[in-house]
Amino acid sequence: MYADINGTRLYYSVIGSGTPVYMLHGGLGYDHTPFRPWIDPWAEKFKVVFYDHRGNGRSEALSSMKDVTHDTFVDDLEALRSFLGDETFILAGNSYGGVLGQEYALKYPHRLKGLVLITTLPQFDYPEIVSAIVHSRGTPEQIDVWTNEFPYPVKSDEHLTRIAKTLMSLYFSDDFDKQKINEISEAVICRAVAWNRGFEDLLPNWSTLDRLKDLLTDTLVIGGAHDWITPVEQGANRLHENLPNSELIIYEKSGHFPFIEEQSKFLKEVGEWISKR
Repeated sequence: MYADINGTRLYYSVIGSGTPVYMLHGGLGYDHTPFRPWIDPWAEKFKVVFYDHRGNGRSEALSSMKDVTHDTFVDDLEALRSFLGDETFILAGNSYGGVLGQEYALKYPHRLKGLVLITTLPQFDYPEIVSAIVHSRGTPEQIDVWTNEFPYPVKSDEHLTRIAKTLMSLYFSDDFDKQKINEISEAVICRAVAWNRGFEDLLPNWSTLDRLKDLLTDTLVIGGAHDWITPVEQGANRLHENLPNSELIIYEKSGHFPFIEEQSKFLKEVGEWISKR
């Protein structure tokens, strides 16, 4: 389904009923499909809203995003909330979705019953740590892509798709089913224009470290012990230490997607936290 808001078309899907839970996907440049079907069981007790950010996934394709800022994405979410008629809701953001979740919580705190930050970060100031992880865990092909292609603007959607597929196994613990990893990477729709805007322009100069003290919403911070791109020390721990009202869960058998790798445990623990809000 599509919502025409703020001058663009956003793709969205709603399942279930009850307390609204909006899921913000990562990327930028990817889409919401890594949430599906892993989060779907929540539909038994919550109204779960998935959508693709502006210029991402199945949302309206854009030839340029030079005027798009984090505020743009945040205001798109606020417009979608209004469109769907939810006065208040739980917001859950994974990876870059957690970046946008922090910004939304700072701008529209009165709308939130709670905030769930899943394998995300307050500032990307540790590229050398990520590089060291890639060189210790990655295949020769992954090391080559990280070194020579990942830091630079991608040339096309097809180029980003190839990069994403090459690096996808790094997002999981070494023990996770390789066939499932392939299936997840095949489902993702990649958008180069969104990737380049996020990683070339928006993220390098972004930080909430000096603003987290003002984020008063009840927050559940989630880390994955094997996460390569938002390691616990640089991601979940820093968020938890700087947020006034946060709880912390580390998933010891997970990388970047604990809702996939430890699905049952994640759905139970995080679902119970949401139900208390």
